[in-house]
Amino acid sequence: MKSFFTLTLIGLSLSCLSRETIKVVHYNIKELDSTKIQAGLRGESKQLQAAKNILKQFQPDILSINEVQYDYPNIPNSSYSSQGKNPEYLAKIFGIEYKSTAMFPANTGKNSKPKNGQYILKPTQEERVKYADLVNFGMFPGQYSMVGIFKYPVLRRKNIDSLPWIVFNSRIEPSDFSDAAGNSLPRTMPLFDKNFVDVTLDVNGEELHIILFHTVPAFGFGNPNTPNFERNKDQIKFLNWYLSASKPKWGIRPLGKGKTFIAMGDWNVDPESNNPGAEEIKKLLKKFKPFIKEKTITYRGSSFKEGGFTAQLDYMIFSRNIKIKSSSVYDPESKYQDVGCGNYTGEVPENMVLVDRSKTCKALVSKEYYELLTGSDHLPLYAEIEIR
Repeated sequence: MKSFFTLTLIGLSLSCLSRETIKVVHYNIKELDSTKIQAGLRGESKQLQAAKNILKQFQPDILSINEVQYDYPNIPNSSYSSQGKNPEYLAKIFGIEYKSTAMFPANTGKNSKPKNGQYILKPTQEERVKYADLVNFGMFPGQYSMVGIFKYPVLRRKNIDSLPWIVFNSRIEPSDFSDAAGNSLPRTMPLFDKNFVDVTLDVNGEELHIILFHTVPAFGFGNPNTPNFERNKDQIKFLNWYLSASKPKWGIRPLGKGKTFIAMGDWNVDPESNNPGAEEIKKLLKKFKPFIKEKTITYRGSSFKEGGFTAQLDYMIFSRNIKIKSSSVYDPESKYQDVGCGNYTGEVPENMVLVDRSKTCKALVSKEYYELLTGSDHLPLYAEIEIR
């Protein structure tokens, strides 16, 4: 009897441990190349300091970051020597204690070319067409990769990046589309312009799959024959298959039914838009558990001028056995005040910042809002969860 009672207590104890509150954050931090990250290590990046201040409010146990360069030696130039260290550098910059990280190089920029021995970080339109990877975009290898930083140990890491688009969708003919230079796209082009990552964490003895995923934008960027809309749709369709299917296909084993997962990232299409990927987003939000049920803005852009483009582009979805205790998008009030054009000589209140709303005109915004748009054009997503 004593032995049974002891085993019961142990079982209850393990059960309670597995139901601890887990804090999850997804944050697309705009264009984090190695140059910015090295500046952040030196304390010289206003953007990374702003992102740090925002993340400090959430203290994430599981953090997904999009738009991070996978660091290679000699990229963008010969003064850079590290490889695969950017997750550790970011954890240091943000002051995050962690047990494991995950990062694989995205396809983005894989076929880009250097100019005079150096990759271009801020290209002109002419340089973009001449030196960029026009199939997967990007100005340098490893651009727009994804980072995971975790307080839990990693059991397994899986990276999917080479599945040909035409193999995933036999009805697609890539050569019917054109790149930014007007050339037909190769039939061998991959489905993913970036990649698709499944990281299995050990959360107190339970397996938790973290799906890190950043799709191609459902936007043409001035190319009337772009593949982006259809490629975005098929990338999201792959996510649905991966989370739902039970049998392997295309040499890929899906997650399998009954698994515990969090899928998150910038999926680059608003569910209320007319883009084909919007219907795939709606299917995902119905089939699984969204972090917030109603439509919510996750993208505001970088301009302090009011009335710009906003959309829901970032998502977190959960398996049904995860309980969402609370969730939100960090979107502080702007408290926007137009103060006119020319030299401003008025008082700046303590809780406000004077910003440029155009080249010659100014406005006042709250410090929190200033920090938000300094950190990124996307908003951080936050959830506190329990595994049932």
